[in-house]
Amino acid sequence: MTTLTLQLELPDNCKLSEQEAKASLVLKLYEDGKLSAGKGAEILGITKREFIETFGTVCWTTSEDLRREYELVCQFSRHLDKPSILKSV
Repeated sequence: MTTLTLQLELPDNCKLSEQEAKASLVLKLYEDGKLSAGKGAEILGITKREFIETFGTVCWTTSEDLRREYELVCQFSRHLDKPSILKSV
């Protein structure tokens, strides 16, 4: 696997921390289907669950994206203590 290292200079008025800029890029790549939730979480230094809970509300561009996200939600809902509404769908 090859990696790409970026160095980006943003103007001061952008007011983004390095972590916020990294999260913005990761989210865009995830939204475009070019990065998995697991890899996005790894890049940001968080768990996959935290990534999905934080960024799982991104807009889906295709029905396939929606289906994939629905399956992820169903997988996680099995681990919750309370019954999930999704199980009745």
